[in-house]
Amino acid sequence: MKEGKDYTIEAVRQAGEILKFIAEQREPVTSADAARACGITTNTAFRQCWTLSERLGFLDRVGDRYRLGARLALIWAKRKSIVEGTIQRAESELRELSEGAEA
Repeated sequence: MKEGKDYTIEAVRQAGEILKFIAEQREPVTSADAARACGITTNTAFRQCWTLSERLGFLDRVGDRYRLGARLALIWAKRKSIVEGTIQRAESELRELSEGAEA
C-alpha cells in the first residue's frame, strides 16, 4: 500500500476481519468469539455479525453462532468463473501463437 493518507473505513475493515476469522473456523462461532479474535467490542462484533448475516447473507446464523453464508460461495463461484475464462482465453492465444511460430 502507498504511503500517505489512510482511507480505511473501520467498519469495513472490522467486517473483513470477522469474515476471515470465521472462514478459518471448523465450527460456527459466537459474535463474542469473533470479538475476542478480532480485538473489537462484543457489541460491535454482534452488530457486524448480524448485518453480515441478516442484511447481506455473507454469514449464516445457527442459533447464536455464525458460519460463512451461501452468498460468499456465490461470489467465489463468479470470481472463479471469470478467472477460468481468462485462463482459457490466454491458453487459446498461446496455442495460436505457438502454431504460428511453427509454421
